[in-house]
Amino acid sequence: MIKNWIRPTKEAQPSWTAVIAAPRIWSSVFVIGLFITGCTAASGEDAALETSQVNTDTQTTQLQPEEARSEEVWDLLYFQDSLGFGVADRYAEQIRAAVGTEVTVHDKAIGNLRAVNVLSGLRSDDTSDWSDLVREAEVIVFFGNPDGSGTTSDIETCISGSTAKREPPVHNTEADWMPYETVLDDVYREIWRIRDGEPVVLRAVEFINPAISAWREAGIEEECTEALEAMNRAIGNAAARGGATLVSTYDVFNGIDHDEDPRTKGWIGPDGIHLSDEGEQAVADALAASGFDSDQAP
Repeated sequence: MIKNWIRPTKEAQPSWTAVIAAPRIWSSVFVIGLFITGCTAASGEDAALETSQVNTDTQTTQLQPEEARSEEVWDLLYFQDSLGFGVADRYAEQIRAAVGTEVTVHDKAIGNLRAVNVLSGLRSDDTSDWSDLVREAEVIVFFGNPDGSGTTSDIETCISGSTAKREPPVHNTEADWMPYETVLDDVYREIWRIRDGEPVVLRAVEFINPAISAWREAGIEEECTEALEAMNRAIGNAAARGGATLVSTYDVFNGIDHDEDPRTKGWIGPDGIHLSDEGEQAVADALAASGFDSDQAP
């Protein structure tokens, strides 16, 4: 089971999970997912969303173009964990430039956003605005991390920027990741149910590896790469079944062989985990490169 996808204390030695979940103080569309960092106790598998970790005001913000080119307004709904901080606004600019429309951004990038929380949020009366946003969106981006999904993978040993020598993960079969994949399936079904099957630009993004250099020093690069590839296969499988277009941010950041260090590209910020301004733009560019054709309900 994946553990500790929560905000770390200031005194704690940051793990991969803990750092990702922490709010970014040096800078910050419907993406559901990602994970990284956690050193304090979790609030429980069925706990409510950690709204204190939302990186932006949950109120929508309007992007004002220099000259209005269209009276149409698109709504962009972006779900992701803290690796998505700052991406939604950049992607909205890409939409405005390509489509020629105003864009209203609904940025739901939340530290340690779990796929199970997205699912419960779409089903809950307490977060009914999420359902309204899904119903009205022209673009949805989704990523949610596997914490609480029931996966039996032991990838948590990889979720750290530590260079300490340690045992690599060994449980990363398709069966280990199936519970997470099932939760993702349910999220997509819920999106299409809420929209009553109406087409939408629906994008899924993968988990990236900002800590590959630490894995190398720890002697676990090969096994942890296999574990992360297994996780991203689950994301891709669910996207294919769920009628979403997969944007392979893993390939973009780590290369097609998944052995490139995005830190050397300048895409990771000073904390060694979160995206730099250039990294945020790289994700936005990858999303824009997937086009703006609507996806259809399966």
